[in-house]
Amino acid sequence: MDKLDRIKNIEDEDFDNLMAVVVSCAEKGIGELTVYDTSFRIGVFLSIYPDKIYLHRGTTIGASLLLGKTAIRGKKCLEKAEFPQDLQSLEPYEIEDFLCIFKSS
Repeated sequence: MDKLDRIKNIEDEDFDNLMAVVVSCAEKGIGELTVYDTSFRIGVFLSIYPDKIYLHRGTTIGASLLLGKTAIRGKKCLEKAEFPQDLQSLEPYEIEDFLCIFKSS
């Protein structure tokens, strides 16, 4: 099965599964932010959205500033429930956008 077929046949319409396929297709040197962004764009096309907040570059900095370094230590993603109540009404990708903006504060 080629790479395109693997992406078209994502099981369970799950974002983690989509990311795993993109990771397996990525060439050496492709970073986690590029993998996430690529997965997100393909996911939007396939109507597969993240159900948690993935920590990469800007989101890690923003989450560290908002929640504290100990709250994110060793984690690759966070659940919505780990964020202040005001942010929990947002979609995970909207929280990621907020964190990227917040990192500059």
